[in-house]
Parts: sequence; C-alpha cells; structure tokens
Amino acid sequence: MRTAHGWLLLMLALLVGCSGVEQVERIAPPSAPAALPQARAAMETGQYAAAVALAGPWATTSPEAAKIVVETRMSWAEAILREQPEAARRAAIDQLSLAIAVAPEGELRERIAARMGEIAAETAPVPALETPAPPRPHAQTATPTPPVRPTYVVAQRKSFEGSGESGQFSSCVDVQVVGVDGPVEGAVIGVNNGEHSYQSQTDAGGYTERCGLGASTWSVVLFWTPGSGDSGVATTVYLSGAPEQRAAVVFQER
Repeated sequence: MRTAHGWLLLMLALLVGCSGVEQVERIAPPSAPAALPQARAAMETGQYAAAVALAGPWATTSPEAAKIVVETRMSWAEAILREQPEAARRAAIDQLSLAIAVAPEGELRERIAARMGEIAAETAPVPALETPAPPRPHAQTATPTPPVRPTYVVAQRKSFEGSGESGQFSSCVDVQVVGVDGPVEGAVIGVNNGEHSYQSQTDAGGYTERCGLGASTWSVVLFWTPGSGDSGVATTVYLSGAPEQRAAVVFQER
C-alpha cells in the first residue's frame, strides 16, 4: 500500500513528464538554411549557376529557396537571350522549363509559361507574305504654297570699332525691332560674345537693352518675333566697356 508521501512523489513525476512533452512540442521548426542569403546575393550579381547550386537542394522543402531558384532561372534565361538572341532561344526555354518545375501554382507559374510561349513564337519561322500589288497612281493635286514669312534686315547699326579697351564693364547696346505695322513687342533678342550670353524681349515700343558689357565684339541676334516665328538675323557691334558707349541696332521687317 502506497503512503501519502508515495502518492505525492508519483504525481510529481507525472507532472514533470507532461511538462517535458509540452516542451518538446513547442520547439520551433528549424530556420531557413543559411545558404539562402548567399544564393540570393549570387542571383542579384548574375552568378546564376552558383545561386541554383546554393538554393537548389532546399527548393522542395523551403518556399524561399524555391522562389530563389525560380527567379534565378528566369533571370538566367533573359541573360542568355540578351547575349545570343538567335542561337540561345532553346537554352532560354530550357532554363524556364526548369524554373516552372519548382514554381508554385499561381501568378509566377503563369508568368513563366507566358514567357516560354513568347520565346517559342519568336523562334517559329515566319510565313512568307505575298508582295502586295503597287498602288494605282492617283491624279496629283497641287500643293498650296505656304505664305512667305516676313523677313527682317539690319536697318541701322552703331558700333565703336577701334576704341580699344577701357577695362570697365559699363557699355550698353540698344536694340529695336520694327515690323511693317510698327514696333514689335515680345521679340526675342540675344547678345553674346562667345563667353557671355544674354537674352531679353522687346517692350511695347519694340525696344530692349543690355548693359554691363565689357570690351569685346558682341553679336546681336534677332531670334524670334511674334507672328513670324524664327528669324536668325544677326549683326555685330564693338564696345570698349566704357560707360559712354551705347551701341545700337535696329531690325526692320521688309
């Protein structure tokens, strides 16, 4: 007959045993293989064979490994096509076939199948097409002559050739654009000497100016006028940089 002390020991033993069973059942499953990060790094750097060798052994037991293998073979196939677009289509399809073998059901498998179909279609011979008959000649119609754009010329020019260099940057150039109907507002004027370039637009009186110019030969260009478009008429003026020098150019429509 068991004593009360014996029964107590038996119950403690049973409790310890149950606790041990629970501890065994609660052990977490093993983590993903350590080779998978290396496999993904190899895939991303174009080392496709190494990536497959690292992740391949785990492809049937690890979804992450299977994904790496599938993505690697898809990238491998595209790389083959880029390097040898004609001779390597068969090899590309082989890589995609290996990828679809381990791909899970769903969108990824459908993408692989679609790509295989595209490559196969590109490989298939193209049937010869019948040469279409030449079109019957039609009566030619007269092409309307576009209206002639208004042209501008340099009507006036004031320059200071031979005045030397003052060592200052205080000269100016005044520009006016005059159309057949009067001053042109909004014309685009350019002033440059190869090192410095400026642009401005004319005001309601057709005027614009550029000051702060140093000793140099300056090109003055009429780039564009409203209603007439591009112009490209140009001339040059010389300035010494002295503040009392103001060159002048007038562009006039003819």
